[in-house]
Amino acid sequence: MPVYSLGPDKVRLFRSQMQMRVLANCLSVCQFPPWRFSEYRELVQAVTGWDVSMHELVQVAERTLALAKIFNLREGFTREDDWLPPRFFQPQTSGALSETSVDPDVLRKAVDTYYEMMGWDEYGAPTEGTLYRLSIGWASQHLQ
Repeated sequence: MPVYSLGPDKVRLFRSQMQMRVLANCLSVCQFPPWRFSEYRELVQAVTGWDVSMHELVQVAERTLALAKIFNLREGFTREDDWLPPRFFQPQTSGALSETSVDPDVLRKAVDTYYEMMGWDEYGAPTEGTLYRLSIGWASQHLQ
């Protein structure tokens, strides 16, 4: 995947990697080894004896991200907080990506795509449908 890309394929990859990291946190597993979802499944089965599916593990990560997002929204975070510091929009002066910068319009589109892939609205809030799909419909009462 091109390093400079912020298109839908990169957003999908980011979403998947974010889910992997969140699941690792939920399982209290070190994030440094390159675990695969299938290995997380085997780990949970070995430790608990539960016949957990890959789908269920992905939903654990999605649920966690949705609830964290609702918490942050409740505490005053907005869409504007899902953004980079101004220095990223200026050409870098050194390193592997020297003389490159992030195009704010492209990043805005990437954020929109991420929200859509997550089942969140244009403000970054999980939709009611998403919350019920994740079996946490009760959390909708915490959205404004």
